Amino acid sequence: MEAEGLLDRAKQIRDEIKDGANTAERVGGLMVDMIVYFQKDKGEYVVISPSNIQSTYEPSSHIINIKSNTRWFFNIIEGEEFVSSDDNTQGVGNESITFNVAENTTKEQRIAKVRFFTETEVEANLVINQEGIATPSVSIDQDTLSVIRQGGNYTIHVSANTDWQNDYHPSWVTLSQESGGAGKFDITVTVSPNTASTSREDDIGFVTVVEGGEGANCVVTQTAEGNYLYADTNVVALAQEGTSVSIGFNSNLDVTDLEWGSVEGSEWASISVDDNDWVLNISAQSNAGGSTRTGKVFVQTSDGGIRVEITINQAGVAVGTYVKTEPYYYNDHGGTDVVYYQIDTDCSDLVVVYADLPDWLNEITYDNTTKELQVHYIGGISGDPKFLECTLTSESDSSISASFYIGCNNETGDQFAYLIPSLDVHFDVLAWGGSYQVQEWYLFTNGIDSYTLTAPEWAIFKGF
Repeated sequence: MEAEGLLDRAKQIRDEIKDGANTAERVGGLMVDMIVYFQKDKGEYVVISPSNIQSTYEPSSHIINIKSNTRWFFNIIEGEEFVSSDDNTQGVGNESITFNVAENTTKEQRIAKVRFFTETEVEANLVINQEGIATPSVSIDQDTLSVIRQGGNYTIHVSANTDWQNDYHPSWVTLSQESGGAGKFDITVTVSPNTASTSREDDIGFVTVVEGGEGANCVVTQTAEGNYLYADTNVVALAQEGTSVSIGFNSNLDVTDLEWGSVEGSEWASISVDDNDWVLNISAQSNAGGSTRTGKVFVQTSDGGIRVEITINQAGVAVGTYVKTEPYYYNDHGGTDVVYYQIDTDCSDLVVVYADLPDWLNEITYDNTTKELQVHYIGGISGDPKFLECTLTSESDSSISASFYIGCNNETGDQFAYLIPSLDVHFDVLAWGGSYQVQEWYLFTNGIDSYTLTAPEWAIFKGF
């Protein structure tokens, strides 16, 4: 029956078609059991598995399984300076022994041999092969890189087993990464247009940080054939109030062979070209929004073969303001109601500027530390809704400012409030009144014929 079991295992391994199913461990285990089976009738036996170990240079441990029908022993007959075992050097029957392999700090491979044997000199041998420490190295997947005259972005693949760095690249080449550790890296090589009449060639070099490592070079060759077109910069910044900026550009073509304009979605920016001076003039109107807007303009050859895009960033209004969803109130029992609102701004030297204080207001203050605006209302006022125009402005930079209106309505009782509109609001003044649950909003359009109202998710418009 035991022989039939071995046969069944052998057939199972033979008939398996799944990739990787016939592992060395399973095949080796079957062979060991077969040897044990055939040696049973021949007296003492000792069989080990595995009988050959491949080890890296790093410290490691390996378990050896012994099958025997008698007492057995083992000796490390070669390599005892780096191979050891904490287990007993003898045993009886089936057992496992763990061998420890020390780190190999040299570059040379080394071999250890362990002899297992019985009292009647039946033996089995274990061989441990340990590789030497890898030579520190960095490599590139290609030795050469051919580049068109216009230049552009190219990718090289760098592999290393240690820390590495770029040793050299020409001034007309930039790299997305110039150093790293062990691993694989995709590095973008950006090559400038070749404006000369002859081709050019130079090296990109990588070396290991530790001395004695193996480095790598890639030769970059750029042709002088074909056309080129480039701008002095590909990113420009425009002031919030709307200005123009001029940047130089160059090409081996005539200006009449070029086209320019705004990328779709960037119509707020415009571009013109000075034919004689090879200058791009980029301009935009004032950005009334509270955040920076980004657009693109382009210059390209008439056939569209070469296209240069320039990104434009235009700042929004320097001081952005917003109103808390739930302002909090308190009464100082002196006839004055105080309302607090938080201001969203990075400026730290703001002051409140307004005309004469009306009789329905007691005080308006702003705290740069807490970024809190306090409005002190005088109670008991009746009549039409009232408002006061105010400005938050920087003491050191008058270009940083934001206007807002303080308003109150007493027709439904002594309820006071004010609103700081965001800077893209197109009406002149807002005031509210009524209870805390439902607010009546008064819109003063001051001659504006049309407007759009928006509200956060927690607010609902009624009566419009």
